[in-house]
Amino acid sequence: MLTKRTTGIVLAVGLAYVVARGMLNAPAPHTPAQSEYDKTYAAVQAGMQKRQDEENATEALKTKSARDFAGAGASTFTNADICKAAISVEMGRPTKTMKTQHAEANPEIYYRRADGDSFRYRCQVSEGRVIWSTFLADTNKWGRWRNRYSEGDASTTYSVSNGVLTISNDQSGDQTFKKKDF
Repeated sequence: MLTKRTTGIVLAVGLAYVVARGMLNAPAPHTPAQSEYDKTYAAVQAGMQKRQDEENATEALKTKSARDFAGAGASTFTNADICKAAISVEMGRPTKTMKTQHAEANPEIYYRRADGDSFRYRCQVSEGRVIWSTFLADTNKWGRWRNRYSEGDASTTYSVSNGVLTISNDQSGDQTFKKKDF
C-alpha cells in the first residue's frame, strides 16, 4: 500500500518522465525548467498581446481615417465648415465673415462685403472633394457647378487630420483651418 508521500514521489517521477519525453508542453512544477518555461510563456504572451494591441491601434486608425475622409471629420468639421473653408481659399475671404444659410447635404453659405454686396455659394462635399456654385443675383438662379477642370475650374480637395482641416486648391494652394476659425 502506498502512502501519500510515496504517491507524491511516484507522481513527480512520472511527470518528470512525461516531460522529459516531450509528452507535455510544460515542465514539472517547481523545477528550474519551470522557471524558464514561465519566462518563455510570459514573453510569448506579451508578444501576442503587443501584436493584438498594434492590430487594434491600426484598426482604430483606419476607422478614424475612414470617418474623417467619408464624414469630413464629422465630429470636428461640418460640411458647412468645409464649404466655408473652400470658398475662403477660392475667394480670399475670411471664414468668420461667412454665415450658414442651410447646413444640409449641400450647405449654402453667404457673406456680405463692406461695400454692401452679398454673395451666396453652395457646395457639394464628398469623398475628399469640394465642388461649389454661386447664386447669380441678376438672373435669380444658381450658376453651374465648378467642376469643369479642363476648362479652367480649380480642383478643390480637403482632408482632416488631428483636428486640422486642409483645403488644397490646385490654383490657390493649400490652407489649413482649425475649428476656432469658424
